[in-house]
Amino acid sequence: MKLLGVCALALCCWACPAAVPAAAEVVTRLEWPGILSVRCSIPLGATQLQLLCDTEPAGPIRLAAGLDGPVVRAGPLAAAGLLREAAGPLGFSPGTGVSGEATGLRFDGSFAGPEGFSVQLTVIPEAFALFWLHPEGEPGVLGCTIGTGRRGPVALEAMASVCDPGADAPGEEWISDCAPSPSGRVLHGASRIGVSLPGLSATVSGGLSAAERAPPGWYVLGAAAIGRGDSGIDLLAAGASSSYLLLGGKSGSGGLRAGVRLRLSGPLARIRARYVMSVGLPGFVPGPFLAAEEELAFTLERRWPARGGTWKAALSASNRLETGQGGTTVDDPSGSLSAGWDSARLQAGATADFDRDEGAGVEVSVSAAGVGGRGGAGGEVRCAWSGRDPATLSLSGHARFARDAWEVLLRAGVRDVRLISGGIGDCGPWGSVEWRVTERAGSVPAGRAR
Repeated sequence: MKLLGVCALALCCWACPAAVPAAAEVVTRLEWPGILSVRCSIPLGATQLQLLCDTEPAGPIRLAAGLDGPVVRAGPLAAAGLLREAAGPLGFSPGTGVSGEATGLRFDGSFAGPEGFSVQLTVIPEAFALFWLHPEGEPGVLGCTIGTGRRGPVALEAMASVCDPGADAPGEEWISDCAPSPSGRVLHGASRIGVSLPGLSATVSGGLSAAERAPPGWYVLGAAAIGRGDSGIDLLAAGASSSYLLLGGKSGSGGLRAGVRLRLSGPLARIRARYVMSVGLPGFVPGPFLAAEEELAFTLERRWPARGGTWKAALSASNRLETGQGGTTVDDPSGSLSAGWDSARLQAGATADFDRDEGAGVEVSVSAAGVGGRGGAGGEVRCAWSGRDPATLSLSGHARFARDAWEVLLRAGVRDVRLISGGIGDCGPWGSVEWRVTERAGSVPAGRAR
């Protein structure tokens, strides 16, 4: 296996840029302490092939591949649209993009999500597709999607799937708030209708779940956006029964969720305000109160154009209020204040943030670009403290060099330097080198230039 991984690294570095006449890219990253990775991207007409190989000093070599095309997608795929709604209907907020996503599987080119192998075959573009969603460690989901596309103001979508039940994560409570996953296959079906008009867009979706030895469950989700451009109001309302099984067969807790977001944008300023409330359903042993959660967030951004650049500032504040079934209330206020300068050659800024549970911190960053965008350098300094713990200091710097088809990015720093009386406690130095080679049709890769 080690020999296979070494061969894959060598083949990625040498062969990929010249494998096709179209644009291709290879990214090699060496990080200390830790990781050596090679990522290769090869366009095959309208299809993109991506290969990844990485390894750690004391770990196994990981090989991954993905194919992203208009007909076939394979590799690390993630649920989108109705599939993502069915996997967690109560996990969205006003302004979410899930209501505008096409139903199906999307390619995760970062390879950062759950490992596994999934496939989607598009039989009729924007109308009918078959999929097999199989994240590692979870049961596979086999299904199909049907849609009318987005050729008019009204769009219809539907999906159906079947899977074996997934195992719920063991909880720490003495008494569970929801029933365990049933044995037997689980069926899912969902549909969505969307309307898009000037100044108004709205979607309403709903789904059902049924299993061999479990009662059926349901969910509904509605979202709307009113306004033009970056100004308007976003609305969301969702509900799910306690017997609804999430996509993949896991149990859901059920509940209700509703929220509103206000967006105001002008030439030099922008305001965002959001309020979301969630209410749970009674469990097997209901308490005197229903479990509830409220979230209130506010953001204000302002810009001041000046000669050669722009001054900017931002203020944000939020609070999360949780109420348990026993009536206990816990809140978590947080906020941040930032200011900086932005121009074509220089970006600089300072941020101060506060969280009652995690503490406070101050960060200062500076980044400068080279002439013609061929390079640049910068650095960041952050100091954080929490309660009675010693303050920590983190420093990092980066430099970028680019020429023709290649680009090199150097990063180094030290994180979590604990400042104690009498000196420095402990720290974690790190560094990385990233080399990116891009070849376009008719060009010569930098790694083979004579």
